[in-house]
Amino acid sequence: MGKYFELTDEIMSKAVAFMPINEKAELAKEIAKTCVVVIPTAEQNIDGEKFLALPYVKGEDREIKCLCLMQILLNYYLQLGVETPFDEAKYNFYAGGSILNQIERYKSNFDLKNKAFDLLADYKEFRKFVDVEVNNLIAVNNDTLARFIASIQVFSNPENIKKGLEELQKVSEGYSEALKKKKIVSENITENK
Repeated sequence: MGKYFELTDEIMSKAVAFMPINEKAELAKEIAKTCVVVIPTAEQNIDGEKFLALPYVKGEDREIKCLCLMQILLNYYLQLGVETPFDEAKYNFYAGGSILNQIERYKSNFDLKNKAFDLLADYKEFRKFVDVEVNNLIAVNNDTLARFIASIQVFSNPENIKKGLEELQKVSEGYSEALKKKKIVSENITENK
């Protein structure tokens, strides 16, 4: 086995150049579920979550998405039967040899050019399915109003209301102390003038 994967005429001749639309849609949904993940809370929001925690914001994990797309290219389109788990080492082996460019170069091969054109066009369409599904899932999960309503539902639980009131009381006590200190400093400044 070489440093990178090299596509052969035999593999290209056995490749599948079309995925039915229902399979594209189904696989795109599965990939989106896998690569849309919770984004860590920003430092400045951690204290606020103690009082009113919104459902977490979600985003795309690009690495997982690339791994999934490469696995579909290899196993569905090129029929290579690459074993799972499909990890970074396997990805680097197949992608490191610029596999899409290798397919692209088959456009100049008289016997396989139609397959190369068709396969690349269909794979590109499949990637669009995945991109749209990922964007839709992120939009639904990050809907501000829905997240706010979900947090209110959690917060309206009597136990959580009690915790919230306790937290407000702590904050207000700290605020009152800070005001007293400011007032004393302010009075001292005024008296010293």
